[in-house]
Amino acid sequence: MHTTLVFQAEDKAVACPPLSSECHKGFYGEGCNKTCSEHCGGNLNSCHHVNGSCNQGCDPGYTGSLCSQACDLGSYGMRCSSNCSKHCYGSNNACDQVTGTCNAGCDKGYHGRKCRNRCSRNCARNDNACERFSGKCLEGCKPGYFGDECLNNCSRNCAGPNNVCSRSNGACKAGCEQGYTKDKCDQIGIQI
Repeated sequence: MHTTLVFQAEDKAVACPPLSSECHKGFYGEGCNKTCSEHCGGNLNSCHHVNGSCNQGCDPGYTGSLCSQACDLGSYGMRCSSNCSKHCYGSNNACDQVTGTCNAGCDKGYHGRKCRNRCSRNCARNDNACERFSGKCLEGCKPGYFGDECLNNCSRNCAGPNNVCSRSNGACKAGCEQGYTKDKCDQIGIQI
């Protein structure tokens, strides 16, 4: 509602511009005495001057017309429309309401902030356990593999059973099959 003030000044009426019924940015309600939610989206953090509903929606992790409700357990993000990974550790698969990062880590066999990546099948343990964020196999690699995530094959020219090689660089632990040389037994030649 806008009000126009009229006053008399020396024999003529002067109309002032209408008074705005809107509140200053960040406030709403009768008398503009209520504060907009700190979770109103957008860089203006503005809300409707009468009812306080956020003009540009909510920040990630919040919902409701006043953006005052955190996402329900198991959901996160804009409008709480994304689901936490089913591989977040724990019975309720809880994750951060804003980012989706699993709060209590990952179920065995999974890694990454959102626990959506499978650990390598070449990890030494039967449950394929790996480090939560990097995916590095916790107890080394199964025979025949090397690298942090055990994704690289040892040379077929490594001597001994299962082509065993160093986890860190792939060097053959038992030397090379006859006719091959170098640390990884990847060069044809005579060993000296």
